[in-house]
Amino acid sequence: MADLFSGLDMFGLDNLGGKSLFNNETVQEDEAVETSAPEGTDEKDFLYDKNYTCKACGAAFKNKTIRIKRVRIVDLDMDLRPRYDYVDPIKYDVVMCPECGYTALERFFDYLTPGQTKMIRSEISSHFLANIEEKETYTFEDALTRYKLALANAVVKHAKDSEKAYICLKIGWVLRSMGEALDEEDIRYNFRLAEITDQENEYLKNALEGFLSAVSTESFPICGMDTMTMDYLIAVLAFRFNRYDVTAKRLKNVIDKPKMTNPQIHEKAKELLEIFKKKVQG
Repeated sequence: MADLFSGLDMFGLDNLGGKSLFNNETVQEDEAVETSAPEGTDEKDFLYDKNYTCKACGAAFKNKTIRIKRVRIVDLDMDLRPRYDYVDPIKYDVVMCPECGYTALERFFDYLTPGQTKMIRSEISSHFLANIEEKETYTFEDALTRYKLALANAVVKHAKDSEKAYICLKIGWVLRSMGEALDEEDIRYNFRLAEITDQENEYLKNALEGFLSAVSTESFPICGMDTMTMDYLIAVLAFRFNRYDVTAKRLKNVIDKPKMTNPQIHEKAKELLEIFKKKVQG
């Protein structure tokens, strides 16, 4: 398996390379709307510095945060990756303490038990090098590094499988954005795109594994998703990796229960079902 934590040696965390993400290797199963540009379309105009207090070391710091009311989703990929106008908020969903290295997705940052704090201090903070350059905006490469650090923290603190899976999902989305941003005229375009796509697939495979484990051991909602949304997401990821038995089972759950399913998710499930039928039957 590829090293999911590559690049973290810049923070002094080259000790994490051999860590496993999940306990089990596998889990078995029986049109866009156009808008006019806002006044400020520079990425920095969509950001502000939000104040945080680190739950691991107590340090006060600021983190670049998206002004959520200024962005709007215009489309969703099949795996629910949102597409926005003008700026991609996914780059700013990781909160990182510059003092001790404790890092998590914003939704998980404030939830740290005393035992987890001890593990973070022992395996992250004791090695952490504050190798951080202050920037007005983040590149996708910056975001990728921050997400990897969040994943490393999640593994160290023994986070729920859902948290690790959700980070892997979002890393896959970051990598997809990186691929889409490549210059097609670059002589290395095809090589770089293949390289990035391979990495995206590695993280999405781990997301699938983690979500399959989570739905059998955790209570809903999971990472803000209800049962039907999670079933749909698992179906999409399973289809991507030719696990058609999983796709069929999860899609049936969603298709058969329209009253329990968000209308947008139900429509996407029907769309996936048609693609699935063509793939399997054709």
